Amino acid sequence: MIEVVQSSLVYIQTPEGGSGSGFIIDKEGLVVTNAHVVSDFATVFLVLSDGSSYNGIVLGTDAAADLAVVQIDATGDFTSLSLGNSEDVRVGDEVVALGYPLGYELGTELTVTRGIISSNRIHDGVDVFQTDAAINPGNSGGPLVDREGTVIGVNYAGIFIFADNIGFSITVNELKIRLDALISGNYALLPTPEPASWTTYQNYDYGYILDIAPGWWLGWELEDGSATFFSEDFNGTLQVRPDVLDTDDILDKKAGLEFLASVETLVSEVASAFEGWKLFEVKSAEIMNDGLRDYYHIEYVSQISDEYCVEDNIALIFLSDFYPDEPYGFVVESSICEESLDLYDEDRRLMLGSFLP
Repeated sequence: MIEVVQSSLVYIQTPEGGSGSGFIIDKEGLVVTNAHVVSDFATVFLVLSDGSSYNGIVLGTDAAADLAVVQIDATGDFTSLSLGNSEDVRVGDEVVALGYPLGYELGTELTVTRGIISSNRIHDGVDVFQTDAAINPGNSGGPLVDREGTVIGVNYAGIFIFADNIGFSITVNELKIRLDALISGNYALLPTPEPASWTTYQNYDYGYILDIAPGWWLGWELEDGSATFFSEDFNGTLQVRPDVLDTDDILDKKAGLEFLASVETLVSEVASAFEGWKLFEVKSAEIMNDGLRDYYHIEYVSQISDEYCVEDNIALIFLSDFYPDEPYGFVVESSICEESLDLYDEDRRLMLGSFLP
């Protein structure tokens, strides 16, 4: 199996002497690797396992998922690997990691390590496998394969843990979701499951839920519970930010809400003055009730400079009982360029109105 897989592996060297690994996914010479290996360069140098070398053209990178696609700058019938389905992978399955670790010292000699799938995790909004197969610097971008040689992940060093027997690999399904955008040179964002219809986003760790309109995309979700969504033309954003109130004396929910809102407004105003925004104006700020709970509603307009659009902003601030031992809240904020209000404002208000802490 390793002899077969090896013929599709690629040693990658950057113009500044950095190195990494990659693997070919089609006979035309498309190479998958990590974004951090190639993202600063338009071209890189590629060496195949048979010793042949080529220039590679960086087509697209996705920094959020740490994935990239490079095109071998030559015509040929290249040997490729098959992409599997990460949903079929179970904890305990045997896996093999291949690549060229420490290439600046060890060169282009292939390294193979074996282990099992230790866990399946979400890290910074990206689905990853944890494995005890050794993955070291330079392995980045190489494949994680099952016993049949099918790719189930892309090895990476996106999580730095100083411990033995812990390595990580981006699941192959994350790659497949982003592959068309990477090939076309577009920044790839994780789509809603059915882009033509509304979908529901739920964050189980922080206990909130909201509806997402068609054409809006999940850009990233972080370990602190925040999530950011974009409209398809990037003229609209929606962000959820959990906040812990910095006081032990808040007993009344409305008092807590007013405190959180005052802090949020103060931070916004200070930030706007500090950054020298051209425009920052609060249009309204009031406590409202939707029949279930009180929440703070702030509307304001802002503009950083002439290079940026005038943004229409709505911020909703909620308190939550999800963590009953401490005053806890959420800021749900959406910004839309004023020229795009006709396209997105109605959907924006429906999304904000669907938020449930």
